[in-house]
Amino acid sequence: MRTLCLCVVANYQQEDKIYENPADESHATELWRNSSLWLKVEKLMFIHIDIIKEMKSHLKELADLDDPSDEWLGSIPDEFEKLSNLIQEDLVKPTANLSDLVRTVTHCNLQSFMASITLI
Repeated sequence: MRTLCLCVVANYQQEDKIYENPADESHATELWRNSSLWLKVEKLMFIHIDIIKEMKSHLKELADLDDPSDEWLGSIPDEFEKLSNLIQEDLVKPTANLSDLVRTVTHCNLQSFMASITLI
């Protein structure tokens, strides 16, 4: 959880840098790298959630219990769902929005540059 919090803080810092000067293309490499990393983390989280769900059913079967009140693995599945939501909302979506912003500003700068060339 601590590592995830550090990632969120780093993401906010990157967001501040980009909003200060969205036309600065030097942030693009770090932005694309972070975007790729967040998607990998999200995929890994989904894999863990699926494993926990599968493990939960196997544990019930192994113990040969039919009592629905037996809660195998406690609140772990819920905690992983919360972490997955945190990754999506605080890392993946904000980074995607920043990517769109940088792409839009770059596209507008390119159009403006092309317009100035045709005027010459």
